[in-house]
Amino acid sequence: MKCDEHNKRLLNSMKGGGASKMVMEGLDPYQRMYICTHGWKACTSRGSNSRPRQHIGPTNCPFRFTVQWNLERMELQIKSGIYKHNDPISSEAYATYLISRGVADLLVNARMQEMLAVGAKRSKIHDNLLKHDQNVIQVDVDNMVRSHNSSVSSADDDDATAREIAAFPAADPENGLRRHRD
Repeated sequence: MKCDEHNKRLLNSMKGGGASKMVMEGLDPYQRMYICTHGWKACTSRGSNSRPRQHIGPTNCPFRFTVQWNLERMELQIKSGIYKHNDPISSEAYATYLISRGVADLLVNARMQEMLAVGAKRSKIHDNLLKHDQNVIQVDVDNMVRSHNSSVSSADDDDATAREIAAFPAADPENGLRRHRD
């Protein structure tokens, strides 16, 4: 819930409220509720069966909690917590989680980083991890490489740009940089 929405509800309530109960403008969002992935109620049909099937359906799971700003202490506070689930996780669903395949392992990450350092392609990284008995799929490798690339410092960006500019004219003679002499 945003601050202005909370303040508006407070002003319209029976109790009203003075300025002391108002939430400051910089505390957005004032309150947020977190629920289980399965916490939604089952959807009713919306027509011609055009909705894609979900891997794990909603089960109206009661797990939820609310995080809210404590205005007196100026800190976050957890309220209204229900910390139990009603949804069993099937072995097929659990197999889709990275941790079940051991992808979050430090050894897997170290092997992937070493191969990226020598310029290995994603398919070679995948093959190497499979050869070393790691239970990974290509999407896991793609995600790890993407995460690695986004965490690498942009200090080498100038060198990469220079290489790209140097290779640009070689790709097609029409791309060449021309110097005009006076």
